[in-house]
Amino acid sequence: MEHNGDQSEAAKKEVTRRVTRIFSPRQGVEIRSSARHSWPKPIQTQRAKNLRLSPAALNLFPRIIALILASVPVLTASVVAQQAQKPALTRIWAGEEMWQFGGKQHKGDPAKSWRLIPGSKLTLTYSGTGPLPKPVEFVIPLEKPLPLGTVYYLSVKNWYVGKMEATLGDITQALETPRYDWTPVARFEPNAPVDKITLRYFPSTLVADTGKAQEQPYVVQGRVYQHRADPGSIRGR
Repeated sequence: MEHNGDQSEAAKKEVTRRVTRIFSPRQGVEIRSSARHSWPKPIQTQRAKNLRLSPAALNLFPRIIALILASVPVLTASVVAQQAQKPALTRIWAGEEMWQFGGKQHKGDPAKSWRLIPGSKLTLTYSGTGPLPKPVEFVIPLEKPLPLGTVYYLSVKNWYVGKMEATLGDITQALETPRYDWTPVARFEPNAPVDKITLRYFPSTLVADTGKAQEQPYVVQGRVYQHRADPGSIRGR
């Protein structure tokens, strides 16, 4: 029985020796005595030990960092200057601001509602005979032309219902005119320079050849163009 015990103990030692040899650090991994699983750590190679930066290379780092920090204000100033030269891509005129562009001054009644803000009054006059009058134009010149390659969205606020259209560059679109409110936002992608926004108001209630003089008024209360479709930004103005 003692002989068999010695053989069993010798067998255990042999197994332990072989396992230790297979997973020894010389094979590139490190053994940890832990009940939890852990990833083996790679042994640092001689090449990694020899990888060192020279003093000359280390001396370059402060210079590189200084150059980067010095260029930041210059780049920032350049971007700010470029942005300042670009025309604003969102602009709103409303109420009394419309008076400077023509028509008669319509004061409205803004104390009652934002829908009754002031505006510029245009009138189509018809004698009652012959062809109906041509549309009347209402033009807003822009301080700087709008850049090409950009989509613009336009909305106009009117007092009266009627028939109208708007032109930006080489694009003209008809606009629906709800009473006391902004028109649905119209999308424009002009292929020609835009240095003004032109609105045209057509006769829609005048009747031809009645022999009776007639008038059709329009009041332009506001106008907005922007580079994104956001009708919510102009509500309540």
